[in-house]
Amino acid sequence: MTQQTVSQPASQPQASWARRHPILTGLGAVVGFLVVVGAFANSGTNSSPSAPFAALPTNNAEHDVAITKCGGDDQFGMNSVTVRITNSTDRTQSYLVTASMNDAAGNRLGEANGASNSVAAGQSANAQLIGTGAQGVTQCTVANVSRIPN
Repeated sequence: MTQQTVSQPASQPQASWARRHPILTGLGAVVGFLVVVGAFANSGTNSSPSAPFAALPTNNAEHDVAITKCGGDDQFGMNSVTVRITNSTDRTQSYLVTASMNDAAGNRLGEANGASNSVAAGQSANAQLIGTGAQGVTQCTVANVSRIPN
C-alpha cells in the first residue's frame, strides 16, 4: 500500500480589516477628520461650560401689568385676580402672570396664575388669574411676569 501525502497549499495571509471593510474604514476616517476639525474650530472660543438654560434678560414686564380686582371666592372655592395688561413694546407679545394673594398684614396666602396671548403692540387686554382657595385674601401684588415675543 502506498502512502499518499497530501500537502496543503500555502495559505495566503488574510487581508487587513481595513481592506476587507472599505466602506466602514472610509466612514471612520471621515468621522475622525470631523472630530479633529471641530476640536481646532472651537479652540479659540471661551471654554467655560455653558448653563443648561440661558437666563432670560430682565425686560421690566411687571410694569405692563396692573391689578384691577383682587380675591373673591368664586363658586368653586377658588380665588381670582383680574389684571390689565398693556403691551409697552413695539411688537406683539404673550404674557404669563403670577400674582401673590396676601392677607391684611402682607403675608402670602397663595398665588394666582394666568396668561394673555398675542397682545398687539400698544394694546391692552384683561386677564383673569385663577388661584388657590385661600381664605382672608385682602390684597394682591404682581409677583412675576414673563413676556414672550410672538
